Amino acid sequence: MILITIIAILASLLLPALNKARESVHAINCSNNLKQIGLGLKMYSGDNDEYSCPAYIGSDSSCSIIYWYQDILINYISDYRVYKCRSNTKNHKITAKRPNNGSYPDSFEHSYGKLQALNGCLKGNVAKWCNKTTNFRTPSITIDTFDMTESICVETSDYAPYVIGYSNQIHEITTDNTHSDRTKYLGLWHGNRFNALFFDGHVSKQAECTLNNWLKYTNDTLPDRVPAN
Repeated sequence: MILITIIAILASLLLPALNKARESVHAINCSNNLKQIGLGLKMYSGDNDEYSCPAYIGSDSSCSIIYWYQDILINYISDYRVYKCRSNTKNHKITAKRPNNGSYPDSFEHSYGKLQALNGCLKGNVAKWCNKTTNFRTPSITIDTFDMTESICVETSDYAPYVIGYSNQIHEITTDNTHSDRTKYLGLWHGNRFNALFFDGHVSKQAECTLNNWLKYTNDTLPDRVPAN
């Protein structure tokens, strides 16, 4: 009986440390995932006249088929497991409107979102907000891809790997759930912080904040399009 009590006490003392160590490993793995994504994004830009990778490409104006940025990067990152953070225990899976030509998975889980207002998108032949990476004034403090959760895609009702980020919806990337149905959530999986990939390629852990606090411009608010230098 005494031995069992001692074991229980030791377990209660060790478990928090073990959980903290496990989370530390997950956070490092997440950071490495984002660095690998960053390399894929850089190669994409290099092959596409320095344009940033769009959040998604729709096959037509109604997005009958959607190629998410993970699909667009398939020639640079073929392993979709890179897009899943181990600390994200929710099943955020893309299943709807998938390409059916055999080159892409029928579904995939994801943990990282991109900001559509900076990276743009294409619906058929119509491009919106597409930007060259050389247009960003401050790439070292402008976030490209980040831990994200609970973003619902209007076209598919799936958990989508992007956030729109209109200038009149500056609250979209925040954990504050008091806003409208356009409110999105940061993935605060790492000690109440989230990992973020910046446009210059570095990755760092960030505290909870609203969109206009971590997208830095000379403007006070997020512009509809980032002006060239």
